[in-house]
Amino acid sequence: MNLKNQIDSPHTIKFINFKSKTGPLQVLWLLIEIIVFLICLILVIASYMISLPEVELVAGTIPRDPREMISLKQFPNLQIKMDVIGFVKNKNYLPLPASLYVKGSIDSDDPQDRIIYGDMENIVIMPGKFSVVVPVTGNINLFESRIRSLRSVLDSCGITSEYGDRTPIKFNIYADTYIGYGVFKVFLKTLILKIELPCPLVEKTLGPILLGYANNLIF
Repeated sequence: MNLKNQIDSPHTIKFINFKSKTGPLQVLWLLIEIIVFLICLILVIASYMISLPEVELVAGTIPRDPREMISLKQFPNLQIKMDVIGFVKNKNYLPLPASLYVKGSIDSDDPQDRIIYGDMENIVIMPGKFSVVVPVTGNINLFESRIRSLRSVLDSCGITSEYGDRTPIKFNIYADTYIGYGVFKVFLKTLILKIELPCPLVEKTLGPILLGYANNLIF
């Protein structure tokens, strides 16, 4: 076919037709993504607008069952459980969903000495001031150099001190604070508290504590 015939001959022009159908699952997934984005956006904005609650820790107590206070189930770590009593003051006008992740050390600023752990997840802090009880666990390594943490506790409780005097236990508390609920949480701030709490051990509870400790060793 010569060039003239190629020019004169009719050509059929074909257009590519893109057909896109959006199914109900795709629409649902898009709505979920939009909702998640809006929730995260609201949390981020709220984190700059809210007033951070004030936390005051005043005392420490042993668990309801004294036999559960000391455990060697995670040897060589000596596990000590106690409840910390405190007050939280929420200055905001609305309830505040929050989570706290606590780490602490006994009279030490070294991050490696943070042997105390406690969590309060998915709590709702109401406006005003109210009391809280935070269960915490201390994991004291019995092979620690000079067993510094354990000696500090025993000395403060008057068990190994030279004169048998009871003195407050010094704690450094670091609490990572999040606003939100469930998986929708935004980091706010790390609360740093340096506090002194009286030793929670008293004479009437030493017997059950030692019996529970002996029971853990046997069984």
